[in-house]
Amino acid sequence: MNIPSGLKRFLKKVLIRRKELETFNLYGDSFTVVDISYRLGVRPTIRAIEHHGGKVFSSLIYLDDKYGHPYLRPVQAMIKAWGGKHEYRNALVLGCAGCSLPRFIDEEYPSCAITGVEYAEKMIEIAKKYFLDGIDERFHLIHADAFEYVPTYQADPFDLIIVDLFQGKGLVKSIFTDDFLSHLKGICSEKALVVFNLSTSVTQEEISQYKTPLKKNFSSAALMQMWNSRFLALFPGKNSDDEVAAFKQKTAKILRL
Repeated sequence: MNIPSGLKRFLKKVLIRRKELETFNLYGDSFTVVDISYRLGVRPTIRAIEHHGGKVFSSLIYLDDKYGHPYLRPVQAMIKAWGGKHEYRNALVLGCAGCSLPRFIDEEYPSCAITGVEYAEKMIEIAKKYFLDGIDERFHLIHADAFEYVPTYQADPFDLIIVDLFQGKGLVKSIFTDDFLSHLKGICSEKALVVFNLSTSVTQEEISQYKTPLKKNFSSAALMQMWNSRFLALFPGKNSDDEVAAFKQKTAKILRL
């Protein structure tokens, strides 16, 4: 059944309640922190950072149940799939925005230390004001440039690294340089999982162009797709083809639940 666009707009206006909390400018774009609730109570209230006219979300959390995170479900599925057999003791998130992913790791893996690196001071201010209520002290949010932080890091290696580096809607494609990938591998533990959120910013053809530096620095990789978004899992250790295949299968199974 096709619903006319005018009726869709009317139903959205009637059924969805928006409360804008704060609007700010960053990277030449306007961002808004907003609470979205549903008048019939069909879904929990969502708090989000939206931009591009509400078409893109930088962060999402459920206010009524902060354990449930609707943001980047494929990344969460990847984390769970690999974490079933590998312990996460130390995690790094590069590009935090409202810190949805650090909060997910905090609640899913209570013994894991978490470091978040965010370049925009304003985004850190927004995260602390609207998104980090109740998060454990194991999480440390740092104001730094990821491309400076990674090469200079010298402490304990990370078992989990999430690379979620965007400026506005665009992916920061410097993440595919040999220099960055080499340093990224250098701060990984042997059985680490590294996940790149590529969103819709990188085509299949572009990914093929980055095969050389990826293969040079990581022993194996798995590309996952959900709708139009792509996510790349990288493994620095010597994992068997069966391990990577099992990881992809388990990730797909979690996403179907």
